[in-house]
Amino acid sequence: MKIKTNLVSGALFVILGILLLLLMPGQIVVSDTTPFLESARVGPASAVIMMLTGGMILLFKSIVLKKEHIVTVYFSDQKNALFIIAAIILFAGMIYFTGYIIAAVVLTAALYRFYRIDKPILLFIALATAMLVYLLFTNVFSVSLPGIGGI
Repeated sequence: MKIKTNLVSGALFVILGILLLLLMPGQIVVSDTTPFLESARVGPASAVIMMLTGGMILLFKSIVLKKEHIVTVYFSDQKNALFIIAAIILFAGMIYFTGYIIAAVVLTAALYRFYRIDKPILLFIALATAMLVYLLFTNVFSVSLPGIGGI
């Protein structure tokens, strides 16, 4: 499959940027009395604006300036990348239903099985890191993550 990189990536960035702008008010709730520059939306809004700007620049380069890179992608060669994307989507869904800890264990086990890693110490380090991330977010950053079983 031949892909025009500037056109496709520019269109994706613009579409995702618009979706993020529409989703932001429901995801980051702020008081009506809080000035925008002091609200929690400043960082995410800045990132989305940069994303939209970059996407429009890429579309401009592709459509107006006719500067385009064309790459050929063979999806049969991309099975590892497609597996990783599917595993991350599964991980995100599992966090909601089973909790972060079980989702992290399942994701780690799936990746180790897929890549045929046979060193148990690396598996232990990965699982310990997942637990440390959970403790860091819940205890240090005070971010509520579902632990086990969505609790």
